Amino acid sequence: MSDFRVVICGGGIAAVEGLLRLRQLAGDSVDIELIAPGEELVYRPMAVREPFAFGPPRRYPLRRIARDADAEWTQDSLAWVDPGARVLHTEQGSRVEYDALLVAVGARQVEPYRHVATFHDADADATYHGILQDIEGGYTRRLAFVQPVGPVWPLPLYELALMTAERAYSMDIRDLELVLVTPEPRPLAVFGTAVSDAVTTRLERAGIKVYCNSLAKVPVARTLRLEPQGVELRDQRIITMPRVAGPAVRGLPGAGAHGFV
Repeated sequence: MSDFRVVICGGGIAAVEGLLRLRQLAGDSVDIELIAPGEELVYRPMAVREPFAFGPPRRYPLRRIARDADAEWTQDSLAWVDPGARVLHTEQGSRVEYDALLVAVGARQVEPYRHVATFHDADADATYHGILQDIEGGYTRRLAFVQPVGPVWPLPLYELALMTAERAYSMDIRDLELVLVTPEPRPLAVFGTAVSDAVTTRLERAGIKVYCNSLAKVPVARTLRLEPQGVELRDQRIITMPRVAGPAVRGLPGAGAHGFV
């Protein structure tokens, strides 16, 4: 047993990478406890493929990961932190002392619109499979992919648009109108010019119409208004991504910046 105790809160990629890297660097000079609400690490980037019959994302038991890294695993959630006392409190009422604390609990997902289907990777198939079925059955002929303003992870929206176009092409569906709306000046501009150029070319080849520098409003179901263009798109099925907000953990700074630490 070491005299230095590290507690890691979270069960996602960042928490597990932190655990594995710390054990690699520090060896047995530290004791590590991993506190996570779920039992598994889910490889969420692959969830976007599930509605297209590629199968669910891979899952890895946290208990086994912790055991292989010679760490303790506790199924619980972080509630609040007392940094002065170096103590964290869990949702189940436990009091956990630490010498160093890694908080990697992830962000909260916030619904950006009413009347719109929001894609959540935790239930990707339930969110999007029905839309695909309606396209294949001829019930949906106009579909808009909308990136909301604010903190958001936009990549799955582009993946959904391109994979939907590919599915329609493979089934010889020629009258499907796909639209992608983004507040960015160019598609995926946040990733830099090279990525944006490549994605723009892919979207053009797939026949997906893109509205950039656009603020999307959804006044009623199946109606999309774009500002400042003044464009109104009707009879649209609409899919969007959730905004993300930080967990705003009591005792940690950052609650005023969308709740991020």
